[in-house]
Amino acid sequence: MLLDAVTVNAVDTLLALLLAGLTAGIWWTSGRRHAVRYWALGAVAMAVADFSFLIRVWGAYGLTTVVATGVMTSALLLTLRGVSIFCGVRIPVSRMGLIVVAHVVVFASLLEIGAPAAVRMAVNSVVWGGVAFVMARLLWNPGPESVQRLILPAGVLACHAVFHGLRIAALTARAMGLLHVDMPVIQSVSLAESSLFTVALYAGLLLCDMRLRNKALAAALEEVKTLTGVLPICSCCKKIRDDRGEWTQLERYLSTRTPAQFSHGICPECTKELYPELQRAAARGPRQVVRTGSSQSELKPR
Repeated sequence: MLLDAVTVNAVDTLLALLLAGLTAGIWWTSGRRHAVRYWALGAVAMAVADFSFLIRVWGAYGLTTVVATGVMTSALLLTLRGVSIFCGVRIPVSRMGLIVVAHVVVFASLLEIGAPAAVRMAVNSVVWGGVAFVMARLLWNPGPESVQRLILPAGVLACHAVFHGLRIAALTARAMGLLHVDMPVIQSVSLAESSLFTVALYAGLLLCDMRLRNKALAAALEEVKTLTGVLPICSCCKKIRDDRGEWTQLERYLSTRTPAQFSHGICPECTKELYPELQRAAARGPRQVVRTGSSQSELKPR
């Protein structure tokens, strides 16, 4: 094998652990958003999967291989869950669980009947490449929470999906005798691509999350500058002219830009101007009956 599998899997495990720690730290210190939490869980699952691939050479090869495969699929699906939340699209967790179970059952069955490694690798490529393709599409066409395409992680995932497609094609051509490439070469290239993919994916996702938060902070700062600056207000009806040139009620203008909520009452000066009969009745003494139109009311002292 061109690359030592044990060494590469050990490096992959360390990288995944570092990325998991970084992602968890960002999740803990920046609002604990659900999307970043799932990315952190995905990075942890990738570290567990790489560690399982690492220790399978020392015993229980079949069991550790099945566990590593299932955990790797779970890692990608956890990352997909975070991407879907980040893009404003909800994917049912039950559907993801079915994918993991189906993949583990098929892979374990192939291992039990002694299927060649090329067949098992092809099955893994179908699942892992398919999940990467779905994530790439979500990031390329984000929902309302993002105003632009998330090109970097979408490109990384698209390249990962293309790689698995090429790996399936290479394995098929090799089985048909059209391509003379040894399995160790394909496995070495797969290990190298896996390392690059893990680092590039989570770095790209965290960078996009940081840009989105910076954009939200910039928008909030702009609102603060607007509220602390000069506001055009009508001297008669007290409406505010916004940045689009539209006149809006003062209460609505402030409630859409600040957490303030309004409840309406009437001040003593306006009471004197609008309801003079109430003031005169109050001045005459307690328990006076005041007629207003066809109705009457009794004023009691407080």
